[in-house]
Amino acid sequence: MILILITIIGTGLRLYHLDGAGFWLDEGYSVSFAKHPNLWTQENHPPLYYAMLAAWSWFSTSDYWLRLLSVIFGVATIPVVYMLGRKLFGTTAALWSAAILAVLSFHVQYSQEARMYTLMALLFACALLALVGAARENSWKHWITYIIASTLLAYSHGAGIIYVMVLAMLFPLCARSLNKATDWVPWLLSNTVVVVFFLPWLGVYMQRVHSVVQNFWVPVPGWSDPLLVLYDLTVAWIPSPHNMFQNHLGVILPMDLPNWIWVLPVALVFVWAIVRAGSNKSWEVRALVAAYVLPILLVFLLSLGVKSIFLDKVFLPTSIPMALLFGSVGENSGKQVAWNRTILILTIMLLMVGTSYSLRYMHKEAWRESSQFLQKNVLPGDVIVYKGCPSILKLLINRYDTESALRETAQFDFETEVSKCDKRDITDCLDRSIEHYKPSKVWIVRSHDDNKADRRIFLAWMKRHFAGDVSGRRFLGIQIERFTLVGK
Repeated sequence: MILILITIIGTGLRLYHLDGAGFWLDEGYSVSFAKHPNLWTQENHPPLYYAMLAAWSWFSTSDYWLRLLSVIFGVATIPVVYMLGRKLFGTTAALWSAAILAVLSFHVQYSQEARMYTLMALLFACALLALVGAARENSWKHWITYIIASTLLAYSHGAGIIYVMVLAMLFPLCARSLNKATDWVPWLLSNTVVVVFFLPWLGVYMQRVHSVVQNFWVPVPGWSDPLLVLYDLTVAWIPSPHNMFQNHLGVILPMDLPNWIWVLPVALVFVWAIVRAGSNKSWEVRALVAAYVLPILLVFLLSLGVKSIFLDKVFLPTSIPMALLFGSVGENSGKQVAWNRTILILTIMLLMVGTSYSLRYMHKEAWRESSQFLQKNVLPGDVIVYKGCPSILKLLINRYDTESALRETAQFDFETEVSKCDKRDITDCLDRSIEHYKPSKVWIVRSHDDNKADRRIFLAWMKRHFAGDVSGRRFLGIQIERFTLVGK
């Protein structure tokens, strides 16, 4: 009954204001790839999530419905974490672990996004549960579950294969006995089957890895960034004490402490959980610490040596071992049970503060508002020009054009038009392209404009082609500008 209550609370948090904000760029990619399976080989991520979203969208394509799939994955992870915690530490610790995950702002945040991150976390939790059962009981039933979950994990995200490698490395820490060579046979066969199942996608995967190495935009992490993953997973959304007191109580504190101050009690409890549980449960704690540290370490080393992929959302599966380690503090043993549970209650309250802030203030990009602004201001004969990921920007603007106010408006993809032009005559070519529409006003929609070469061409074209007063509006992550053509 307690687990059911925890799951209900976790479900409510993930459903709260689910379609309050419109889709942002990455969710636009999800919609686009779900619609066009022929493009799956051009995406950096394997197609499992897009195939599931395509089937899910047969019933509806609303923001709420498409995000609901991620909610289901996120909620389903809560009882899986409970089962893991019960197997590792006992029922009481398992309930605390499930409660930690249920209210974790980082997990709630990605449960409300039409992307594959909660699917990856769920499959990692399932594979870890199967691995623990297989390693401790040497049961083929668990090994078969491990094969299925690990294979799906590899197909869930571009970084899924990293987590499959981590799971394989956890086996020596979980195994009951490795005295004989035959003890390794089930592990070797199971991971070989996973590799065989991934082979059909391996060629495409290597091509996409090459593309990421050539073009990815993520900055190289610093040496402190791996330590900050705990901050990102737990309390990153909580503002500084100064802002909290000033904004909510009107009280100005004498000292302006930074917002990262909130991670200090979380880090202390995390370390205490490892030290305390490690004195009683050696292999369990070693396995969970490795499950938390190894993905961060591998992604960090890849980011330093090959190409940076050090994004906080890549580490969502590490919230599983983190929650289990926190929950181990509530185990029914020792002389300080009441004190340990008080610490956990305070930790959950702090995590809930982060969740409340993320639910209230989390807005990534305002495409719904941008579309509504254009619907009200674009006149017949105007042209909309998209700059930066034009096909997705166009999709998102038109997704929220519920009254079809922009249906007759000419919409011009800058990057597409550049690709049609001779490099020696780009500016004149663009002029001829847009003059075909004979517009009086041009609306420039810019977002994720990270191609420096295209940006130079774009600025040179604007300088030559447009004149007069510039007006428009900035939205979160989006800039809309209106230009008057020369002679208009």
